[in-house]
Amino acid sequence: MAPTQENLGSHIPNRAVICIDAYTQSLCSGSIYYRHESVKVAFCDINALLRELEWFFDALRYPQSSVEYRSFGKRQEPSDAPKHTEMQPNHDAEPVGKLATFVIHVQFRQNATWQGRILWLEREENQEFKSALELIKLIDGALATT
Repeated sequence: MAPTQENLGSHIPNRAVICIDAYTQSLCSGSIYYRHESVKVAFCDINALLRELEWFFDALRYPQSSVEYRSFGKRQEPSDAPKHTEMQPNHDAEPVGKLATFVIHVQFRQNATWQGRILWLEREENQEFKSALELIKLIDGALATT
């Protein structure tokens, strides 16, 4: 399926396109594309993916987090923040991962986790998730079948 503006939800500001380029022993890597921001960032594992998405939502202030996260010691902004790469505007070609492409729309950040929808672009399958853990399991399950 070719990505279109409609199924990518370009009008949704907190929407991210996750392009998976490698998957080995349950470790995935690739890039996150923020079309609204015309930015992409690489990730090397699922932890980096989730951390980058959380930074993105915090920067947008949408969806608003319903809790203030606790941490050991004084909370500091990470010094190893991902390096964003500006995308060249090209409305004809949308990002596609070598193995899989997912469009993620987090609608709520309640109970210290995320709730939203994920679209597996290649299979045109759309699922709801009620937590970040469920999101991870959906991505991992999809990649295990490719």
